[in-house]
Amino acid sequence: MEAVTYEIEAQVGEAHWWFQARRSILKDVVTRLGLGPSPRIYDLGCGTGHNLIMLQDLGDATGVDMSPDALAHCRALGCRSTVVGDLTALPLEAGSADLVVASDILEHLDDDLAGAREIARVVKADGKVLITVPAFRWLWGPQDDVSHHKRRYTRRELVDLLERAGLEVERATYFNFFLFPAIWGGRALLKLSRRQVQSENTLTPGWSNGLLRGIFASEATWLRVGGFPVGVSILAVARPRRAP
Repeated sequence: MEAVTYEIEAQVGEAHWWFQARRSILKDVVTRLGLGPSPRIYDLGCGTGHNLIMLQDLGDATGVDMSPDALAHCRALGCRSTVVGDLTALPLEAGSADLVVASDILEHLDDDLAGAREIARVVKADGKVLITVPAFRWLWGPQDDVSHHKRRYTRRELVDLLERAGLEVERATYFNFFLFPAIWGGRALLKLSRRQVQSENTLTPGWSNGLLRGIFASEATWLRVGGFPVGVSILAVARPRRAP
């Protein structure tokens, strides 16, 4: 991503409805994985560190990002362990993580299969992988452009990718379902207006922040018992494939 995108993410990542709600959903999923005490966690593509701060409360968490600018924001935020690294060639020991989190990072890679294989390499045989990616190519919006995304996925495409990388997918579902119509409509209007924006994260008015956060975050409860047929994003939980 461009430096200005990291600056915006660092400014809004703590309080913006999308970041807050996604963190609460990810935290709920992680706490239900049964990882045991003090799990070793890698946050790949950790960006400016707001997810990493949350993961530090759940285990021994290390953030990995290829951008020194992003990791500088992490350290300023209070992240204790960060490493400069490319997701397609991680400077991490094989089989060393109880949990690998790759939240909205695979879509940035030229070779997402290489990245998924690295995820499979560094997770323990009995470890877990938690991945989120943006959904549906036809939902492409300004944030995809400014974030230099290479693709958006369908659920089937993500599952196929992870299986090719040597992972066994335990569950995969769309999420950010309740706000899906509003986000779809908003992006369609932006395309029609041809308005240029530095980040979609600056578009929603302040008065709506709590409302949107509450709607999105409420999906954590639904995700405990099932999934959604469509959504703005996809969430997958996987583990290394077991030998037959």
